[in-house]
Amino acid sequence: MPSREAPPVAPPDARDVDSLNRGLEILRCFRPPEGALGLAEISTRLGIPRSTVQRLTETLVAHGFLRRLAGDRFQPDSACLVVGHAMLASCSIARASRPILDELAARHDVHAVLGVRERLGMLCLVHATARKAAPIGFLGVGMLLPMTATALGRSWLWAQSGSLQGEIIQRTKVERGEHGARTIPGLYRSFQELEERGFCLASGEWLRDVFGVGTAVTLADGRSFGLACKVALPDSRKEQLGARLGAVLLDAAGRIRDAAVRLGD
Repeated sequence: MPSREAPPVAPPDARDVDSLNRGLEILRCFRPPEGALGLAEISTRLGIPRSTVQRLTETLVAHGFLRRLAGDRFQPDSACLVVGHAMLASCSIARASRPILDELAARHDVHAVLGVRERLGMLCLVHATARKAAPIGFLGVGMLLPMTATALGRSWLWAQSGSLQGEIIQRTKVERGEHGARTIPGLYRSFQELEERGFCLASGEWLRDVFGVGTAVTLADGRSFGLACKVALPDSRKEQLGARLGAVLLDAAGRIRDAAVRLGD
């Protein structure tokens, strides 16, 4: 009998792949707390024609990823939420760290954050806060924090290879201009602190009057995350509080690694 081989699978059309990539880039444009974006804003951010943006947003609206508002403005819709929740539900490091961060925040009256790299920023995966802690901007799950200006991002970057550190520093200078370049001296100071103490301090470079203490969490498979405490407080208390929170963070990082092992991550 003649063999029944499966018909060859046609390679994806390059135009379809390009459209998919651009559609995903449009979704990346939406970041809290900015809210809705118009066609012109998206076109400028991505450097693609407004007509192309209009065509792609129509597709994203049709599939429930974007919702159209008045004046040809758009905001993320329910399909984005489904994808985000699916990611968090399958992320064992998020499950492992949640009770540890809840305890840390409540005991020390701070915001506790676990973050992962998202291009030149750090995406907040887990956020816990104490009732007594003063609010810090729009800090929460899904918030993107600058990498080189925060203790969270500096800790993560310190744990990476020298080649990746150099690439990110160079891209920060090019893509973030003068503002990005101003964060580099502080980044190197934080690297030195991390080498000496295992944690670093950052103050006022992301948000004025916000103080952060950070360390890295590296799992057995080599994946790294940033772990940080953030709090708004006067300059006079920062060094004393930083030393205390640094020891607390190092302990929390070890507990998160152990919990991740128990969950099979």
